[in-house]
Amino acid sequence: MADAKGKTKAGKKAGAKADAAKVAPEKPSEGAAVTVDLAKQDVAPDARVAVLTKHAEALANTVERDAADLALVKLTADHATQLRDGATKLRDAETAWQKARAVGAAGTVADLRVALTEGREDIFGALRLFAPDAETQATLDDIAGVDDDNDLDSDVARLIPLATTHAPVLVGTEVTPAHVAKVAETLAKFRAARAGARKTKADEDTTAQAFSGSALAAQRARNVAFWSLSALDRLVCARAVYRFRRDAKRAGDYTSYSSERSPRKPATK
Repeated sequence: MADAKGKTKAGKKAGAKADAAKVAPEKPSEGAAVTVDLAKQDVAPDARVAVLTKHAEALANTVERDAADLALVKLTADHATQLRDGATKLRDAETAWQKARAVGAAGTVADLRVALTEGREDIFGALRLFAPDAETQATLDDIAGVDDDNDLDSDVARLIPLATTHAPVLVGTEVTPAHVAKVAETLAKFRAARAGARKTKADEDTTAQAFSGSALAAQRARNVAFWSLSALDRLVCARAVYRFRRDAKRAGDYTSYSSERSPRKPATK
């Protein structure tokens, strides 16, 4: 059984070199010193890729709308361009990573991985929509995305009891007790298929379906693309919130992507 991921997925690679060199994947415009630690290449995203890319693109539109006011905190139209470019690069990196991950993945484990991933998405999405209590939503934030089979196993193991607890609010949705039981059954089969295919590398359990060099490179490129865009997105939001610190309504347009609330779309003329 896979170990729980703990407080945050981003912390599961805490042993990465703390003194890794700093790199700047994109040269930011004046006053926007955004750098990404190379150690981030082994740190899982803290939100779904779709959440960050959507937020960054909406944020770009909002920055352009407020360009005159944001000039006082050194935000320009160039930042909007960087946000859109970063979102495109992240989507491309995510696609490349998913394709690389699938290459060579054949047999029972691969088939069950697809079914279990779908079951995970079913339960995660239903709980996100119909179980709004803070504790459940915080758990879903912690679960975030999937990076490997151990991660998938851990996610589903955490989601199944949540779905059972919240069964009353899921009545009327496709996530019925029978559906949850089916996902639990798939998880058991997935674990059985992986059993015996384990090997120990350092102190970390992996599987015989360990990533190839190209797949690992694709995963790391996705991670760097994510954290590069994350750093820029957060910087823009922080500066804008400071600029509109006496205007709560306008500051609210720059809520962080980690809350899964995109900035409001600029009003059309």
